[in-house]
Amino acid sequence: MSLVWVSRSSCGASHVLYFWNDLDLSLREIARVLKSGGRLGLLFRTKADPAAVASFPPEIYRFPALVAVTAALEQAGLDVHAASDCTNEPVLLLATKRRALNGT
Repeated sequence: MSLVWVSRSSCGASHVLYFWNDLDLSLREIARVLKSGGRLGLLFRTKADPAAVASFPPEIYRFPALVAVTAALEQAGLDVHAASDCTNEPVLLLATKRRALNGT
């Protein structure tokens, strides 16, 4: 089941990264609407799960590498706090939007 929820202080997305055509753009938009200190939770499967990758059509599903998602989050202004990349298991990734230098 795919699920997304968004507020200014938190955002969560479960099993939706596969459908985003532009990961960087999507994560920058999430970062844009989150307030400083806002939190993001992502649940998704990566390329490290060969059974999942083989189970879905590649023209529809994109399975990113964890390092690519982490880099895109960091570039969008979020700090990644927790992530695991286990074969045959979804990744739960938690990140927080960096606070502005002026404290807001």
